[in-house]
Amino acid sequence: MNLQFYIESDISANGYGLYIFNRETREVVKPLETEVIKKDVQIPRAAVITSTQAQHLMDSLWDVGIRPSEGSGSAGSLKATENHLQDMRKIVFHEMGMK
Repeated sequence: MNLQFYIESDISANGYGLYIFNRETREVVKPLETEVIKKDVQIPRAAVITSTQAQHLMDSLWDVGIRPSEGSGSAGSLKATENHLQDMRKIVFHEMGMK
């Protein structure tokens, strides 16, 4: 199943709307249902998604401003740090008369 994920801010619900659909077949995932299960019953998996689908979901979350609560090493952050270090090297080398 070629599912796609889309998230948008929903101010009226004080949260985010999650849309799951297949653009080619026009299939959509309907609102999720919950069920109380007994303690000794294994929790059923809601879905299986591919790495690509997971990446699209992550990108969609990022687009609406959701960031990892414990994450500190995103690629964008690393690139900014690398650029800053390069600038600092230029300043130090210039001050020391080095090229």
